[in-house]
Amino acid sequence: MISEAMVRLAAQFNRRGFQSVKVFADRKQLCSAFEQELASVNSVGFGGSVTTRELGLPALASKKGKTVWDHWAPMVDKMVARRNQISADLFVTAVNAVTEDGIIVNADGIGNRVAASIFGPKTILFIVTPNKLNRNLAEAITRVRNVATPLNARRLGTNPPCASDMQCHDCLGENRLDRVFVIHEYCPAESRFVIFILNEPMGY
Repeated sequence: MISEAMVRLAAQFNRRGFQSVKVFADRKQLCSAFEQELASVNSVGFGGSVTTRELGLPALASKKGKTVWDHWAPMVDKMVARRNQISADLFVTAVNAVTEDGIIVNADGIGNRVAASIFGPKTILFIVTPNKLNRNLAEAITRVRNVATPLNARRLGTNPPCASDMQCHDCLGENRLDRVFVIHEYCPAESRFVIFILNEPMGY
């Protein structure tokens, strides 16, 4: 069953100019819709996202014979993959946080993921899950700093101060992960954006 909160969120995305918004009760439905998106593309880029890997989307794209640019894949030139993500036919990423009224917040350490989420790919696909939902923009940014960033730091084995206590210290240094923030207040013009809302918590 799809929650009322996710239905309301879809309506808020529509209000903010995102016209292709779909809500899914489970991951099987989402993966089926993702296959439909794959039918019209040759190349797919994946930003750094635990959610997309938990869903198995890079493997699904590879299985369908698409050129996949995934810098998390073994034995790839990570920087080449990151650069090609920006010009892929389809770019896929989850969100770090979203507000109840449809504002998307993402942070990045290198910038490839947030760059490709604005302009470059022919289609940009966001995956949104209920654990990323926040009441307002201030809480969304706090979630990025105190939840997503520390958990990603632990996953990567880096040691910014937040990795030890799940609290942002506004640190300055090479270990900082949330270096670049992008806030989507309205759907960018001249590109095709798709939002998949999955009614299941996933990722960080």
